[in-house]
Parts: sequence; C-alpha cells; structure tokens
Amino acid sequence: MWQLRNQYNGILPLGVMKGPDGVPKPHDEVWRIRDKEGNVVRERAPTHQGLLLAFEMAARGESDKAIARALNEAGHRTCGTHGSNPFSKDTVRDMLQNRFYVGELPDGRSGWVKGRHGRIIPPELFEAAQEARSSRRHLPQTMPGKARHYSLSGVARCATCGNRLRVSNSLHPHLACARRLDSGTCREKSAGLGRLESQMAAYLKAFKLPQDYQEKMLALCHDKQPEAA
Repeated sequence: MWQLRNQYNGILPLGVMKGPDGVPKPHDEVWRIRDKEGNVVRERAPTHQGLLLAFEMAARGESDKAIARALNEAGHRTCGTHGSNPFSKDTVRDMLQNRFYVGELPDGRSGWVKGRHGRIIPPELFEAAQEARSSRRHLPQTMPGKARHYSLSGVARCATCGNRLRVSNSLHPHLACARRLDSGTCREKSAGLGRLESQMAAYLKAFKLPQDYQEKMLALCHDKQPEAA
C-alpha cells in the first residue's frame, strides 16, 4: 500500500528514513551495518547525500549509467522489494522520476497528491533534472572525432578540494569538480558554464591596464631576455 491518509506506507526509497513521528524525512544519519551480534562492521554516509548526488548529476545532463556508477562507487545501494543491490541505469531512471521526493504520493489513478511528508529534495532540483534528462534524449549523436571543447574546462580548479574542474557534456553545460563527478566525494556545487562565461566577460570588459603598462612589460622582457626583443 502506497498511502494511508496521504501518508507513505511502504518500503522507503533511497535517501529517506522515518522520523520520530513515523513520517518520512531525509536520511541524514550515518548508515551502520551490523553483524549478527550487533557489532558495527561497516558505516556508510547518509543516503540523502547519494540522493542529492544523483539528482545534481542528472541536472547537469549526466547519463543514468554514469549516475549509477557514481552511486555504486560511493557505496550506496538500492532500496526496495528486491533488497539491497548495486544501482543500474534502470533503477536510477525510476528513482529520478519518483515525485515522492518532492512531497507527493500516487493517487491510484495515474496522478499524484500531496503527502504528509515534506520535500526530500528541492523542487527546483527535481525539475532541473527532468528538463536535463528530456533534453538529453533529444540530443544528436556526437560524430566520432567531433568532441566539443569548452572554456575553463581542465584549467580552473575546485576551491574546496583543489581538483580540476570539468564540464559535463550536456545541452546546458555545467562546470563541476572532477572528483564530485567521478565519486561524489567533493561537495562543492556546480555552476552553469554560460553564467560563468558571462561573469568572466563582464570582468574582462571592465578590466583596464594603465596606458604605459605595455611599454613597461616590453622593457622588463628586454631586460630579462635581450635577444628576444
């Protein structure tokens, strides 16, 4: 049964746990795996982190397969009637389309109603993921040897971990930390490449050098390498 008086009544999906009142909420606690004696044998990060990673990657235009790989590498596993298993592109697809994460429940008539639980992820992130996935399905196939090149890709560095920033290949390119894209271990947020380019263009447009700066630089180069002058 999916709902009882607009309250979820089933196996909770990834990133969700029951609160003290029994109402689903973001899973923000360390996941501890115990043996038969009750001893902790392994710990995993809160699954809500994996859920956000999946939707953020989807919003950047990453494929379901790439998202599944990132979730598996981060140690996350599926939840449901089939038990805990590695993610596949199919399980990722179903998860990314689940409106439970924006506070809704199926009404039994192919529609959705508001549930008692709150929003597990921001609605704007959910919609951005849906739009990017829709756009990705309509992208033309890239011709061999026709790889696209973006500004700042491989040049800029992440302010949090120092890794290179990389541009995701989507209809709306985003610049993101390579470590975040590959393993989800960096929490630095991505940013739209177009927005960054606009900011850079505005900065360069306002940037001015003193009139005699060129002469000073040429003179300095001449002093350092006279033969190059």
